[in-house]
Amino acid sequence: MQTSRITGTASKNARTPAPADEPWPAGVHARFLTTYGHLYNDRSCTVDVHSSHAECRTCGWKNHSGLGNKALADASAHARDCMALPRPTTNTAIHHSA
Repeated sequence: MQTSRITGTASKNARTPAPADEPWPAGVHARFLTTYGHLYNDRSCTVDVHSSHAECRTCGWKNHSGLGNKALADASAHARDCMALPRPTTNTAIHHSA
């Protein structure tokens, strides 16, 4: 169990963060950790800024304003506000029998 740095409470669902030195994908010029990623220590929840667009890897939000200051500010603002949960990696649908 890990303790949240923000609330000081333990979380059973805390994830191990990706190493800080993990390489970014090709073409990513800046990366912002979303609020969800920060709260739950999930480094996969990011907004990645490319030369032509920014994209949230968690909720799919996109901004096509390029790589200027406005694009960076918009990506940062989205990351600050995004509380989307990451998509499950396995099918967790519940099947009901008749």
